[in-house]
Amino acid sequence: MHIENVYIAFIISSSLEPNLSQYELIISFFNIKYPNNYLIYDKYFINGSIIETYNALDTFIRKYPSGKRVAVSNTTGILKRCSDYFINNNLNILSISINASSNYIKTLKNALTYAPFNQYDVMTVFMTYIDYNMKQIHILYEEYTASDSFFKDYLDITIYQGKLLGINVFVSYLKENETNYNIAPNSLIIILAVTINKYVTPQFLSTIPKECYITLSSFNPNLINIFGNIPAFTVTPTPINFTLTTTDVYNVVKNNPTGYNFTSYTF
Repeated sequence: MHIENVYIAFIISSSLEPNLSQYELIISFFNIKYPNNYLIYDKYFINGSIIETYNALDTFIRKYPSGKRVAVSNTTGILKRCSDYFINNNLNILSISINASSNYIKTLKNALTYAPFNQYDVMTVFMTYIDYNMKQIHILYEEYTASDSFFKDYLDITIYQGKLLGINVFVSYLKENETNYNIAPNSLIIILAVTINKYVTPQFLSTIPKECYITLSSFNPNLINIFGNIPAFTVTPTPINFTLTTTDVYNVVKNNPTGYNFTSYTF
């Protein structure tokens, strides 16, 4: 039986990851565990822009003009750009994401994601809202980041769901050196930010009333205990038992000096 190589363009946004180390560890583990896997990786560490995404794909297609090919990425934006590139160039290549969770992905005909859609994260947020008898939701939103597609989708779904349930949803836009966002007591606070450490300071925490807690999206990796006495949790914890090798992956990445996140498992 003839077995073909599968050529993988692994395209990762440098704005979301400090480096490729967690993925390098997994690839090394996978090659040792499955030495005859026929997977060929070409890794591209880019800023996530259209130009850099297309340049990476140009390089990949020139190197592998035929055969079984796939693009694997870590943001909704890159996933869409890969999808557009393949459609525009009449290429029968699948665009896969290990982290994209926007409902927009459902409209792409040649793309899929291994992450849960934002609507399920938001459903969990509202279930905890009811469980803890909160009175309103207050979203703190960081504008103009590489995760705009993700955050905007999360924001829109939360506002829509709040209207359906008759729950007040307030939105404040995060600003550097701003600490007081007039958060009311009994608020479920959702922080949608890339540089969360810049905003969650002791001064900020001192303005949060009693009976509030902070919810983080599944995006936030490598966070340390910066929340003082304010309860904080993420909707999608790690590790997650995606597959039978989940524990193996965790053991490989858990001591990575620059950290790891849930994309380790989907990857």
